[in-house]
Amino acid sequence: VTFKYIKSLPSKVVQAKTKPLPIGVQELHATIDLAKKIIVKWEPSPTNDIVSYNIYRSSKNKNFELFDNINVKNTIYTDLINKDGAALFYKITAVDKDGLESRRKTKTIRGTTLSKPTKPIFESATIKGKKAILEWSPSDKRAVSYNIIKTVRSGYFSKKKSVVKNVKTIDLRFEDTEILPGIIYEYAIEAVDINGIVSERTTSTSVALPKISN
Repeated sequence: VTFKYIKSLPSKVVQAKTKPLPIGVQELHATIDLAKKIIVKWEPSPTNDIVSYNIYRSSKNKNFELFDNINVKNTIYTDLINKDGAALFYKITAVDKDGLESRRKTKTIRGTTLSKPTKPIFESATIKGKKAILEWSPSDKRAVSYNIIKTVRSGYFSKKKSVVKNVKTIDLRFEDTEILPGIIYEYAIEAVDINGIVSERTTSTSVALPKISN
């Protein structure tokens, strides 16, 4: 525009675009068989200026919340969970050097921690001579040992509980010689796997060594 307000012809039209969002991660996977943890793996984003990844997590595959942010050098994430048989859903987004994040509407993956082994089958609890003999059958091939939970009832309100650990699977039998006449003993059994994960207890079974008559 001249000082007399005479306008020139317009310049050529040019087009400009804002920077696109980075491309998200590829091939998302999560473990389902590890004790008290879930490992999430993925192939990196092909965008060349990615600096980090956002880890989103949910227990119901909806309402995901940002759980962690990790350096771009990592394409594996270990989520430590102090619970057996926990199920969680994950999604991973890529973040570039300008803070732009790939789309959150992306593939999700479900991971689980290793569940408890199933409890053994309590076959019998009997008194033979001056000892209690317990016998059971395995119900889970993961079991490597068993715990025997012993409860001593010497009165209506008096009871004492103890645990015998590391009874080997080869036995499937336990003999308790530490019993006295006239006292009720309750026994329950737990299976333990190689990771130290303990099953639910069996239903308790009671036995008693008869009192010695005078």
